[in-house]
Amino acid sequence: MATTIKTLGTTPVYNDVTPFIPGKHIKLNAIADQTVYGVNHPGRSTVAKFQRFVQLLSGNKHFLLGSAVTAPQNTTGGALSDANQLRVVVLVNGVLKKRARGDQVAPASSVIVGAGGGTAVADATVIVKGTTAANILAGATTLSVASTGANTKTFLPGDVLTIAGDTTPYYATGAGTLTLNGATEILIGITPPLQVAAAASAVITVTAASGKGILVVDAPSVNHVVEVWAVASGDVATLSGGALTAGQDYDLECYDALVASGAVNMTALPL
Repeated sequence: MATTIKTLGTTPVYNDVTPFIPGKHIKLNAIADQTVYGVNHPGRSTVAKFQRFVQLLSGNKHFLLGSAVTAPQNTTGGALSDANQLRVVVLVNGVLKKRARGDQVAPASSVIVGAGGGTAVADATVIVKGTTAANILAGATTLSVASTGANTKTFLPGDVLTIAGDTTPYYATGAGTLTLNGATEILIGITPPLQVAAAASAVITVTAASGKGILVVDAPSVNHVVEVWAVASGDVATLSGGALTAGQDYDLECYDALVASGAVNMTALPL
């Protein structure tokens, strides 16, 4: 029988299929000196660290953690460390997604904890513009906005937009940081899609991100499941206690989720 090998790297992997399952012994061999981190499922009854969602709204990309869930780790203005990658584990229909820092638009196939923090928060001049009619119709995923003043304001992913006449909270996804400057229309990525048509000149109230909103790049299909583990730093283990020496074999236990600072080969060992 051929040896089963999985290569670890900076994109975390989920181990739920034999021969790679939690608690089973594995052999790790690093291509160069690399550090490997692991975390196990916190338990479905651990309300402070786990929440499960079922996608009910077509096109929705935002999942808000409940008040009982501990505020998830987030990184802004710098690189998200490999260890912190596992502080927030997001599974979309069983597929583990790589996380990016919370103040940037999530790269392809990844997720963020929306940090928000745009300067448009609490600005009283933000309105629906409507120059591009398609961007104020129900189902639109970009919203036409402008200002009644000549100020320069910004939006960041996770900022919350509420449109007069529509009780739905919308969350900025953006295509980068967008600048609001006078009456010129700008288009802001939002989720969920507009639930009702927006009226031109309707006032938009912009509020700060909660720090507990998970934004995924690709909207899960209706009835697909999203799981979030918001764990403590002490839940993330450094396998072998430090960097693996290149070329040396290590006999270690497998974790539910693993990530490495660089290429590490993982081989299944006999029971």
